[in-house]
Amino acid sequence: MKKLSLSKKAVLMIFGFFMALIIIEITLRFAGFVYTPELPINSKNKYVILVLGESMSANMLDGELSWPQKLELILNNNSKGKEFLVVNKAIPGTNTAFILKNLRFNLEKYNPSMVITLMGANDDIDMLIRYEETIFKKISLSFQNLRIRKLIQFINEVINFKIYEQKNKKIANGDFDKKVMYETTLELANYHFKKNNYNEAEKKYLQAISINNEDFRAYEQLGMIYLNKVELENYEEIYLSALEINKQDWIYLGLGKLYLVKNELSKAREFFSESILINPQLGPGYQGLGKLYSIQNNTNKSLEMYSKALEYSRGDSGLYLEIGKIHYNNKDYKKSEEFFIKSLELDTENHLAYNRLFSIESEIGLTNKSKKFIHNSGFIKSNNTVLQTTKYHYNLLNSILKKNNIKHIAIQYPTLNIEDLEIFFLDKSNIIFVSNQDEFEQELSKGNYDQLFLDSVGGTFGHFTEKSKDLIANNVATTILKNFEKK
Repeated sequence: MKKLSLSKKAVLMIFGFFMALIIIEITLRFAGFVYTPELPINSKNKYVILVLGESMSANMLDGELSWPQKLELILNNNSKGKEFLVVNKAIPGTNTAFILKNLRFNLEKYNPSMVITLMGANDDIDMLIRYEETIFKKISLSFQNLRIRKLIQFINEVINFKIYEQKNKKIANGDFDKKVMYETTLELANYHFKKNNYNEAEKKYLQAISINNEDFRAYEQLGMIYLNKVELENYEEIYLSALEINKQDWIYLGLGKLYLVKNELSKAREFFSESILINPQLGPGYQGLGKLYSIQNNTNKSLEMYSKALEYSRGDSGLYLEIGKIHYNNKDYKKSEEFFIKSLELDTENHLAYNRLFSIESEIGLTNKSKKFIHNSGFIKSNNTVLQTTKYHYNLLNSILKKNNIKHIAIQYPTLNIEDLEIFFLDKSNIIFVSNQDEFEQELSKGNYDQLFLDSVGGTFGHFTEKSKDLIANNVATTILKNFEKK
């Protein structure tokens, strides 16, 4: 028998390796293997609902619950034997093109059984773009969707969880010295935070603070949890208690951020100013003042503070975005383009920077560098009308959901006719439509516009107050629960 050469053996080994991978991949798919590492540990048996949209739906971290957060509470308080988890991926300032760009990623990441959309209000005639899945994007998505990749993530998660349990036992037994105890507790808190398991993360951060109350990291993450849970009093209490112990720059910075969220601008200015008085190189302190002056429409002072922040915080994509927006509003398009590109270099998913680049293109055109970013993003300039482009994105989204056997709830904006949304769709078989027109017109007939909307950004409607969020959340919850009763 003729011996195989070394090169042929190598080829056969590589071929065998790839065949084994293909067999494992096919087996995992037939077995229905799904792993969603971003969801909380206790979400395994919950019905996952993904919400997509813009600022009307987003968790704004402004001290108030969004309507999707209210929806989760209503569903779990009124359902029989079914637990719900509502994942809100609505993003302020986005449009249907960017929602489509992130759709498959979000579906793969959260594996929802239902998707709720309230979108289209930000589709703009001055920034008319559409999203198309390029070959490069499809290959990238296919790789992300590999079950073998998910299996490796799952095995890694199991190992990490075992390590987590062992460290937890050692902490309980007091097996570490104070420094190691703090770092280990903080690590465990971050583990839960990344899993969106905020209740467990909160306990661990508080435990870390009880070990070492002079390190900013636990306070910072705990503050994010309290903002997400709309527990501003807890946020304020924990930072004020820290201030009594030690007057450090990061404590003043944290309180400045809180008072900015609460729109207590004089207090916010006081604490931001104190933070940079203690530490003149504290970039986020200047950035906070920049945001404050921007709210007060003091453009020159805002630009001065943002520019100062840039001296010490060059890795912050959002900071470049804010400076770019000021130059854009001043019609200095070339300078604003430079800052938007820098923002995208630091964060390629910064949809607001893409928005502004398309606006600049409409004004003066773009440099080759900007065009390259746009080309790689999968966006193209749309030659259709706003309605045709929005309709295209709605149908693309719905077809993807239907192929993945995911139920679609399409919500119409308050005061608008549901039929105007229904006619967008070529295939309605997978969609449940939700109208808010009757409920809102009834309230508006009483002259209650200001009780329902904060502004009139949508013409006949605007951003939601607490009352309008309650109306929408209850309306959607009723529709969902009725759908389950039919099954």
